[in-house]
Amino acid sequence: MVFDFGNGRRNDNIYVSQWGTSNHMQFSMRNANDNCAVRIKDVIADNTWLSIMARYESSSNTLELRVGDKSEFYACNSRRHDRILNYTYVGRLQTWGTSYFDGSIAGLYVIDAVLGEHDVSSIISNMYKGEDTLLTCVGCPRGTYGMQAGLHTSDSCTKCKKGTYSESVGGTSSRVCTPCSAGKHHREIGAGTENMCRDCNC
Repeated sequence: MVFDFGNGRRNDNIYVSQWGTSNHMQFSMRNANDNCAVRIKDVIADNTWLSIMARYESSSNTLELRVGDKSEFYACNSRRHDRILNYTYVGRLQTWGTSYFDGSIAGLYVIDAVLGEHDVSSIISNMYKGEDTLLTCVGCPRGTYGMQAGLHTSDSCTKCKKGTYSESVGGTSSRVCTPCSAGKHHREIGAGTENMCRDCNC
């Protein structure tokens, strides 16, 4: 058992665990006792560190589980609902009685937010480098800037206007947005490279 968040036995549980006594890993989300789970076979080995990522994608109603370089997806029959959880066990199971994790956990990161692709990539990159992803601030991506402190996601960054671009990361004002050179233009907002600027057809 890696973690089991829920309201008791088979009640709105979200958990990642060993599948029975096998060397398979599973990620499960329950609506009350209505279960949706994805499993990866033959990934658990004694005395081996594993990087595990479990994600629910609400737009496609899909569970994703990655263990090391293996990944599996499963589309749930019904949408997984939002929930308030009373018990957030790490290293302990509550869904199927009480059992405990026998090993070490180097870090556990829980993200409950709508994140842009830039944010997700940065979090995964920091995770593989062993950095604390919860405390690492990530600059606004190319083609955008952020004038306020404490922005939550890259979607909160302001995009450069049409006809401008920014190749810098972490810009704090519209001054990072550079106009296309004379005789060039583009019609997109949020351009992250000068290559977006095209010759005018005069």
